[in-house]
Amino acid sequence: MCIQTKYSNVLELKVENILRIVCTDVFSEHEDEYLRWYSSEHERLLLKIPGVIWTYRGINLHEHGSKYMYLYFCKDKDVLESDIYKSSSQTEWAKRIKPFLKHFSAINYNLVKAGPLITQIGLQDIFHIERIRFNEAKPACHYKKFYQHYLTYFDRYSNIKTQWICASEINNEYLIISVLENAESQFADLKFGNDLCREPDFVDWLKDDYKVHF
Repeated sequence: MCIQTKYSNVLELKVENILRIVCTDVFSEHEDEYLRWYSSEHERLLLKIPGVIWTYRGINLHEHGSKYMYLYFCKDKDVLESDIYKSSSQTEWAKRIKPFLKHFSAINYNLVKAGPLITQIGLQDIFHIERIRFNEAKPACHYKKFYQHYLTYFDRYSNIKTQWICASEINNEYLIISVLENAESQFADLKFGNDLCREPDFVDWLKDDYKVHF
């Protein structure tokens, strides 16, 4: 479903949607073939799957973490468990690519605040991801604190195109993912997690930034 914003080509997300974040490195001698496979075959197959809403690609701007990051927005968890979704990674080309990957990870998150999904973003835009983890106890209380910080913190930034808040399915981790417009020289100033480090139940915070990649 399309919605009205100042941007064109915008889709609506819902809080029951799933975000799958995939990160990987690739052996350098096979990187060109990997990128050809992803853009020529894999991403095209994903976008044909019923229930896959949209995908994004990013390249890590930090020394820590994997080089490539992918965001897959899906209608629900059933999409990720479907045979057609699994088959998108089981083609002959995909089987040749798999040994070239290292540090591969894929984690599912539930959307708990769904900003608009902008399908056309610029090469100078940044995916800024704040990962906040709290103690295992009282997750609802933690989310209330998290959301209060979110509301007071992000009002001060004018270059945010859209944002999504996600909760991990397997631990008490929350993400804020912001798409920052023309922000390559500004992303380092966005440090939402600093405000949460003083909370008594706070466990960990990590900031990641990825340049939009086509």
